[in-house]
Amino acid sequence: MTMPHTTTESLVDGLIEQRELFRALDALAERQASLVSEERTDELLVLMAERQAIIDRIVAIGRRLERPLQEPGATAHPEIRSLLDEIQVVARRVHARDDSHRTTMEKRRDQLSAEMAGVGAGRAAVAAYSTRPRETVARFKDTEA
Repeated sequence: MTMPHTTTESLVDGLIEQRELFRALDALAERQASLVSEERTDELLVLMAERQAIIDRIVAIGRRLERPLQEPGATAHPEIRSLLDEIQVVARRVHARDDSHRTTMEKRRDQLSAEMAGVGAGRAAVAAYSTRPRETVARFKDTEA
């Protein structure tokens, strides 16, 4: 069973748009890698906002194409199959990079946490050996004399 030409055209157009968005996401993932390794958090936050906008568009297109792609014979069309395969390859590559970035950021977070704990312990030790006299507060008050 073949799909009507307009449906096929619509699917192809949507998948091409989705493929281009996945390619843009892949390019952002490359930039993200350098920002993570260089610990450029402000720029990373801007990039993550850009990335979220692209993901939102990918999801919107996916919702729009979901029903037509489920029609009989939709994925049998060679151009549609090729686009779906290409999108899947890029999506897997982005996912793998995301996992790598997440691991790197988690390690860095753990290192910072350990450093902060060390700073807190150091401050406590310094305070314990401080030469400043402690303030003395009278425990008892002579109210009769």
